[in-house]
Amino acid sequence: MKHSLKRQLILILMLISIPIVNTHADEYESPVPEPESGVGVMSEEVARVRVSSAGYGEIQSIERIDRYYVVRTVRDGHPVVVKIDIMTGEMIEVR
Repeated sequence: MKHSLKRQLILILMLISIPIVNTHADEYESPVPEPESGVGVMSEEVARVRVSSAGYGEIQSIERIDRYYVVRTVRDGHPVVVKIDIMTGEMIEVR
């Protein structure tokens, strides 16, 4: 399955982007805590790109349930549901 260069570039940029934290605090405010290394929540857009990049077809719906995105999509002409862990990015095809 062909993927456009634009989609691949978006995926790379999303995966390597690091949240910027304002560490400048004036003397009256408490300092902003540094985020833990490697900790972050995957955005819905990144989840969509991951599903498309993994060879699945059109996304019919996506919803967040607890720590997962539940994605209803198609593979080889058959409907499937894919769960994506929002913390690790692990993808699990459930049916």
